[in-house]
Amino acid sequence: MNSLADKIIFLTGGASGIGQACATAYARAGASLFVIDSHAGNLQETLDCLGPPHAGMVGNVSREADVQQAIEMGLQLFGRLDASTTTRVSLTRPNRSMRQAKPNGKHYCR
Repeated sequence: MNSLADKIIFLTGGASGIGQACATAYARAGASLFVIDSHAGNLQETLDCLGPPHAGMVGNVSREADVQQAIEMGLQLFGRLDASTTTRVSLTRPNRSMRQAKPNGKHYCR
């Protein structure tokens, strides 16, 4: 049974470690993923392993502009985002980017 069938998940840090494990588990459960990660090679390898319809972009989650761009790209590709999982955060300063991102003036985190 695909418990996440037809769900769209926005995932930060999904190209290695725990984030990659989450990406794999979500995909196996039927979700479609939009992944943002700062490591281009790892991101591409992860997306290649997951296959379509999953997508992503290279970006740094400590930069609000990168998070906003990723959310907008995810919305453009999938039409909506049902959930988000943050597996990569900045330990040197509070990570407010995810909470503050408001593409088109709206909050998309539920």
